[in-house]
Amino acid sequence: MKKFLRAFIISTVIVSLTALTAYAIYPSYFSNEQYAGDYDNQLATELCWAFVQNNLAEISLAKNEGLYIDLSEQTMKFETSNKGSAGYDRAPNSSGNELISIGYLAARGATRETDEPFSVKAERDVTPSLLNYFGTLKSAPMYRYEPSQRTEAIEMMKQLITKYGAVGASLYHSGEYYDPSKSSYYYDGQNLLANHEVTIIGWIDRYSKYNFSTVPKGHGAFIAKNSWGNSQGNNTTDIFYISYYDTVVTTEFFATEFSSKRNYDNLYQYDYIGKVATATAEGISDLVTMTVFKKEQKNEVLNAVSFYTEQARQAVEIYVNSVLVSTEWLEHPGYHYVEIPQTHIDSDEFTVAIKYVGCNSFAIQRRSAGLTSGAQNTPNTCFVGSDLSSLTPIEDMFIKAVQPMLCIKAYSKDYFSDVSRSDWFCKYVDFAVQMGMFKGTGNNKFSPNTAMDRAQFVQVLANLMGAPKDNNVDTGFADVQTGQWYTAAVKWARDNNIVSGYEGNLFKPEKQINRQEMCTMLVNYVTNYMGKTLPETRPYNDFADQSSIEAWAVPYVRACYQAGLVSGKDGGVFAPLAVTTRAEGATVFTNFYKNFVFE
Repeated sequence: MKKFLRAFIISTVIVSLTALTAYAIYPSYFSNEQYAGDYDNQLATELCWAFVQNNLAEISLAKNEGLYIDLSEQTMKFETSNKGSAGYDRAPNSSGNELISIGYLAARGATRETDEPFSVKAERDVTPSLLNYFGTLKSAPMYRYEPSQRTEAIEMMKQLITKYGAVGASLYHSGEYYDPSKSSYYYDGQNLLANHEVTIIGWIDRYSKYNFSTVPKGHGAFIAKNSWGNSQGNNTTDIFYISYYDTVVTTEFFATEFSSKRNYDNLYQYDYIGKVATATAEGISDLVTMTVFKKEQKNEVLNAVSFYTEQARQAVEIYVNSVLVSTEWLEHPGYHYVEIPQTHIDSDEFTVAIKYVGCNSFAIQRRSAGLTSGAQNTPNTCFVGSDLSSLTPIEDMFIKAVQPMLCIKAYSKDYFSDVSRSDWFCKYVDFAVQMGMFKGTGNNKFSPNTAMDRAQFVQVLANLMGAPKDNNVDTGFADVQTGQWYTAAVKWARDNNIVSGYEGNLFKPEKQINRQEMCTMLVNYVTNYMGKTLPETRPYNDFADQSSIEAWAVPYVRACYQAGLVSGKDGGVFAPLAVTTRAEGATVFTNFYKNFVFE
C-alpha cells in the first residue's frame, strides 16, 4: 500500500476543471450589494484574505437569514498565526489564502467584531478562551481555471454569486491598472501570481470596455468590493469594476455558505488547520478514507460530517462504523458539511469513512515549511485504501516529518435520557439547546421538570445575544460573588436594567424564578436592552387569579401574554408565583427567539 500514494502541496486552491458543456441563462446585470455591508479597511496589513472570507460569510448570513453581523478579522488573524495553537507559521498581520480562512471557519466558527475589534496590533487584547464562537461553515466551493477557460469561469462565478451571494476572487493588483475616475480595474499582463483578494458581488455584461484605462477585447465587468477603506477614489464606496478579460480574476475563486446556527453539541476533529495539500492514491479508482474518533460523551448521536472533495460532480458514500448512512452527489469541489440520519454511538470510539466514487485524490492536513510547520499528527486515527476492509494508516505513507491527517470532521448531539420524542416540550428543548441558550444538567439529562432559578434565567438571557463571559467582575450585588458561573450574566443584566434585585442589595441567584418575575425580565430585556416594544398579537383579559398578580408585575404579565410568549394555566389562571421549569423556560425562550429576537 505504501507505493500507491504520492502527495503534493497546493499553495492556493484546487484542481482545474474541464469545460462546462451547458450554460444557464443569467440576467445581464446582477448585484448583491444590499447584503455587502459597509466598506472595510485592512489598514497596513496583508489581511485581504481574512476580510474577503468574513465578507462572504456576512453576505451569506444577510442573504439567507436576514442577519447583518460584522465578523471579527482580528480573531481570524490571530488564530491562524504563530500566536495561535493550531500550528501556523504566519505572523498575525501577514498574508494568507482561502485554504487558511476556510480551515479556520470549519474548525471554530466565527466571532463578532465587537468581541475582538480589528487593529494592526500584533498582540491580543482579549483572552481567547472568553470569546464566543458561533455558526457553522456549511459549504465552501473552491475553483481554479486556466486563463483559456475564461468563458467557463465567468459562467461558474455567476452561478456561485447567484447561489451563495458572492465569491472571493484573486487579483494581480497594481495601481497602474486602476482608473480612479471610473473605479475600474483591468490587468492584461501575463503575471498569474495573485497578490490580492476581493469580494465579487455581481456583474454587468454591458459594462463598456471603454471605461478601462487599457481597452480590453470586449465589454463586461464584475462588481467587486475591496477592503482598502474609501480608497477607490470616488469618496463614497469601496465598490469597483473588474473587466471580464482581466488576466487573473477568473483563474481562482471560492464561495462560502455560513449559518449562524450550530446543530451539534460536540465537534470531533484532528485537522484544526484544515486542508493544506492534496494527496493522490495511485492505482485506486474508488478511494476510501477513514478516521477513528474517541467518543467524549456517554450518550450521543452523530448527525453530520464534513470533508473536502477535489473535483466537481463528485459522488460520495458516507459510512459510520462501516455502515452506509448516506450517499451524496456534490456539484462543487471544496469543503462540505453534510447532515446525515442521526446515528446513535454506543461504543467508546467510532469511525467515519468517506468513499470517493471514481476519484483517488483527497485533502490532507500536513506540515509545510514556513506555512504549517507546527501541524500535529494523531497516530493510528486516519486510514486510506481501496475499500473498508483494506486500509493503511496514513502516517505509514509519508515521511515522519510530514505529520499527515485526513480532513474529516464529525458532529454529534447530546442525547438527553429524560427527554422523549413524545414530550410536549421536546421540540422546544431541541431548539433551545441547538441555539446555545440551554445546556444539559449533566449525566445526559436536561432535567425538564426542575425549576429554574434566577441565575439560570439571567444566564439564558445573556446567551441570546452573546453577552460578556468574564466572571471576574463585580456585579454590585452583595450576594453574587466574583468568579461564579453566572457572575458575568448578572452584571450584564444589572448594567442593562434587566434586573434590579431585592431589598438589601440582593439578587438571590438561587431563588426559584416565578412566572411574574420571568415576564418582568423578558420585558426589561426587550425595552431596556433591545430598545424595542413587544408586539400585541392577542387581547388580554383578566385571569381568574388576576388579583394574585402583584401590582408592579401586571404590566409585564400583560405585555408577555399579548405577545404570545406566555399563556395561562388550566382553570383560566396565570399562577404568578408558580415556578418556571426548565421545560417551560425552553418553550418561552424558543418562542421569544423565533417570534421576536430574530423575527
